Amino acid sequence: MPQSPVNSASSFNIPVEKLFEQAEENGVLVLSGRKLSIFPPTVSSFDLSDVTVVDLSANRFVILPQAIAEMVSVERLCCYNNVMRTLPPLGKLLSLVSLNISRNHLTSLPAHTCCLPLKELNISHNRLVALPDELGQLQALMDLDVSGNEIVALPNCIGELANLRDLNVRRNHLQSLPDALTKLSLVRLDISVNRVSRLPLSFVKIQSLRTLTLHDNPMVLPPTNVCLRGRVHIMKFLQAEIEQSNSKDDISVRSSRAAARRETRALNARKGREKDPKAIRSHSSVISLEAEMENVAKQHGLDWSSMQPSPGTSSNFLRSSVQYNTHGVVGSTTSVSAGGIVPKSLAELDATLEDADNDDDDDDLETTPVSSPQPRTSTPNASEAVFFESSADSSPSTIGMATSDDHSHTAENLGSRDESCLHPPSAFVMPLEGQRPMTSC
Repeated sequence: MPQSPVNSASSFNIPVEKLFEQAEENGVLVLSGRKLSIFPPTVSSFDLSDVTVVDLSANRFVILPQAIAEMVSVERLCCYNNVMRTLPPLGKLLSLVSLNISRNHLTSLPAHTCCLPLKELNISHNRLVALPDELGQLQALMDLDVSGNEIVALPNCIGELANLRDLNVRRNHLQSLPDALTKLSLVRLDISVNRVSRLPLSFVKIQSLRTLTLHDNPMVLPPTNVCLRGRVHIMKFLQAEIEQSNSKDDISVRSSRAAARRETRALNARKGREKDPKAIRSHSSVISLEAEMENVAKQHGLDWSSMQPSPGTSSNFLRSSVQYNTHGVVGSTTSVSAGGIVPKSLAELDATLEDADNDDDDDDLETTPVSSPQPRTSTPNASEAVFFESSADSSPSTIGMATSDDHSHTAENLGSRDESCLHPPSAFVMPLEGQRPMTSC
């Protein structure tokens, strides 16, 4: 953007009044470099309504003269290198397409400036800290230069400048760039000498970009060595980052969905909404074992209520409490523990207890539900006897069936045992009908 629309060395030798007279005739008013702070009083005697170009650069104007606001035909206005702190309303300049107010003392861009049909706006080297939200109203704007200010962030409304092609934000205090820039069809973008460390990955959408200047920024993404290689390499790097990010997102989404499905199944099982044998197997096994144990205890005239385990007894405790006779007779034996009836084989016992422990921890493992053991309905024959195993710190916890070959140690009755018989390993053998009690120590 030119700083001065008209450059004529001979104009410095012409009196100011003569310049106004020429402007009335040719439509060009050039007053640059004359150290003016106000217009001469004779300005009102000239008809300046047809002036299209005004150059007030390199003067000492603190505020734009009111006569300028009355020049309704002005298309180009250059106020470069003055000391202006604000702009008067310029609503009458309906033909103004180029405004250069660079190198002044402006601290803000007046909102009324955004109502003009500007195509070029140069407000560089002022003291701006922000751009107005009304900036998006400059729908015809093609060239915006805000370099050399103190702007810390670009407004999102900048994405509404549909015709913007050239954006210069060099030498500001920017730390990031808005994604709104990707809505533009920029051809040139200069963000050099800022504090930007990352380019938005969405920048790859700006297919029209031909010149991208990034130097003198603490770049991390892309790294500096990529930035130095130019726009093409920068765009390739951003595209690669997008593809890698999408891959990670897909994995994360799949993992989240799988976790959500597991949680839903567990919740439905707890609420009884899902008839899943895996979810209810542990509970049903305990109920079945207790029922079987109570049935066998009643068959032998035992008090089941005094043998029930305390609440919360785990299957690990059931495993530790099950005792087998010294001869390891398991094949024809049905043992009753504090948690229920133990299956007839040691393999079934381990499988049942392991399943009860692991059901809640492995919902996704496909296993075959273990059937609850069936109660023993037949009565022991004459060669079998019922015996108790006791420990030093608990009541009798195991009922077992043993053959008569195990009756090598006997006593007259339970009261005749000495104290050593109360400590493990020990067993009291309950006689069947017609037999005497037997003990072993």
